[in-house]
Amino acid sequence: MKLKKPENSNPVADLSDMQSSVGHREDDKVDFKVELTFGSSEIPLDGRIFEVAVRKAVLRLQYEGVDIDPGSRYGQRKLENEISTSVTTTDKSTGQISASAAAKAKASGSATTMPAADLSAEAGASASYSRERSQSRVTDHVTKTHRVTALGGDRWQLQEPADKAVLDGTYIHSDPLCTFTAISGANRHGISAIVSVRQRDLNIVPNPDRMALIGRTKTRDKLIAILLAKAIHRHLEAEETYQGLVDVSVSRCETDD
Repeated sequence: MKLKKPENSNPVADLSDMQSSVGHREDDKVDFKVELTFGSSEIPLDGRIFEVAVRKAVLRLQYEGVDIDPGSRYGQRKLENEISTSVTTTDKSTGQISASAAAKAKASGSATTMPAADLSAEAGASASYSRERSQSRVTDHVTKTHRVTALGGDRWQLQEPADKAVLDGTYIHSDPLCTFTAISGANRHGISAIVSVRQRDLNIVPNPDRMALIGRTKTRDKLIAILLAKAIHRHLEAEETYQGLVDVSVSRCETDD
């Protein structure tokens, strides 16, 4: 199996820029490598300029004539089957002992086991001692957050840990996204990678330096988000009807026949 050099399409490259490549290996295997960078972009709408960024995106794969090797997907969360648990134990008990009993214990030589306060009690008086016992269980658990997480259905989610933080920087650094193996007897081989963003995951802010938006409300912001998402969709020259999902970057490679 010999694949052509991928064709990368990034119409709004400052918002989402994906560059992919293939590394051919033996036994009809290829490493599909991706470099994926996000940033912000200025987009005009109705005479105003808006700063648009992405809060969450999904990278998905479509392919034919090949299969993904199990265990080769980037960002796969491999949970430990064994969880460490620590137990802290403290003894606790209470009781009373008479001074005469304490004296007998002292005479028999067992007084060393008695508290000093018991041994100094006056005759006829009673002294007390105490020993505490309690038990608590503490589970050691460390939570790790991933910016890139492998999902089911040949998808990867990209999201910053902080709530409502936008994607800014390179999230996949020319790493193999996965390894493909050619299906025996397949006449055609092809791989496509698509980066999609939902309209609700676009972060949109009017640029005050260019032209401020007056009278902002949640309803108006939502409407603007829809209009901008549609504008980006048209800018990408997408063939499908807009359904709240925008494909911002696409990469395709096929068999070099």
